[in-house]
Amino acid sequence: DGYWSSWQPWTPCSATCGDGVRRRIRSCIGPLYGGRRCNGDDYESLLCSEEKCEHCNTHQCPIDGYWSSWQPWTPCSATCGDGVRQRIRSCIGPFYEGRICNADDHESLLCKEKC
Repeated sequence: DGYWSSWQPWTPCSATCGDGVRRRIRSCIGPLYGGRRCNGDDYESLLCSEEKCEHCNTHQCPIDGYWSSWQPWTPCSATCGDGVRQRIRSCIGPFYEGRICNADDHESLLCKEKC
């Protein structure tokens, strides 16, 4: 009958952060002269959050900052003549060393009110 070789070492984790998998394989040696094939699997997989993966994925993946929705426009700053309307938004995050939001957090428009 066939017999199993020793397990190969575990592979490195498939991800450097967050969820990942480690695998290891073994080979069926034989069978010979009509013997039976090895019984069982020739590979094992572990999610990196399991105990045997304690040194794998020890931190969260970076999450870049993202913009909130724009707030409503403010009323015109002038009640007569030229003024300005503004609106703002906020950068949410970043988290776990992600990148900060890129672009302006405010917008302005000229407005003109009748006198």
